[in-house]
Amino acid sequence: MGSVTASMDNIGGFVGRIFIGATLSYNYSRAIFVTGGSVVHAFVGFDDPTPPGATMNNNYWDKSLIPDIDGSPTTRYMGLTTAEMENSVNYTGWDFTNTWRVIVGGAPELINTP
Repeated sequence: MGSVTASMDNIGGFVGRIFIGATLSYNYSRAIFVTGGSVVHAFVGFDDPTPPGATMNNNYWDKSLIPDIDGSPTTRYMGLTTAEMENSVNYTGWDFTNTWRVIVGGAPELINTP
């Protein structure tokens, strides 16, 4: 949660660059302001599409706080409204029994496990 500002290219609300072989799954961003150089996106600044590419699934950002800039892909990360982010049914594949919980009026948070 918070704002992201940089002077370089490839700025994202969650991660700046993700490359081949990386894995990014079960994450979300509630960035409220993302600014940077010529490539700025709401979730990932640079997503290398070259096969095999990075493994990315079930990632989300709050599109009510920051609408997508320059068209982030919705197949690997999806924008949800603030109201949608506060409802666990909108998070495909997330474990809301053992790993995550949603408090009324809030976004997901990790369950404190020993």
